Amino acid sequence: MDEFKKLKKIKLSDYEKRNLFNRISNSIKEDGENVELHYPIPSPFFRFSSLLENKRSFVLVFSVFFLFLISTTVFASFNTLPGDLLYGVKINVTEKISDLTYLTPESRAEHNLRKIERRINEFEKLAEKGRLTEENTKKIEKDVDKNFGDFDHNLGQIKKDTKENKNRLGKMLRSDLQKHTEKIKKIREDKKVSNKRALQSVIERVHSSDSE
Repeated sequence: MDEFKKLKKIKLSDYEKRNLFNRISNSIKEDGENVELHYPIPSPFFRFSSLLENKRSFVLVFSVFFLFLISTTVFASFNTLPGDLLYGVKINVTEKISDLTYLTPESRAEHNLRKIERRINEFEKLAEKGRLTEENTKKIEKDVDKNFGDFDHNLGQIKKDTKENKNRLGKMLRSDLQKHTEKIKKIREDKKVSNKRALQSVIERVHSSDSE
């Protein structure tokens, strides 16, 4: 029985199959039969299904497909807004992975600045699209507050001998917020906006920096 199982597993290679086909074809022609034979071309699906029969190949194909799916999802999440299907991927996966690449207080603080500006831009885009719900606004406000806290923490970690960097980052924050202040105020005055205190932390931060 074992020998029979071994025989069942024996398969001809592509070269052997083609060679056998040519011999049969030549034999038919020698017998005077007027028959034109063509070697069959295996379909891509057949080759793919044969590939999957090998466990290692299956794992490799599945891994490549899985990585492609993840990278496509992450890329598609870049321009999403609160309320979009992939916004959670953007906040909880893409940005958190990006956080790990910043190792110094200065680089982390700059990264916090970019995230604050990103959230403000999302707020403005939602307003332009008429999608500025109270739920979406609270998500953005919560994230902005957290990034303000992270920025202040990282700023405090900067050493005294790099005070110039500390001042530079403080000026960058004030400049970025002031660019958006008037637009935020106009959005809050819109009758369609239910949350009139939207991005209050941004307004308060600008006022506090002006009074310093």
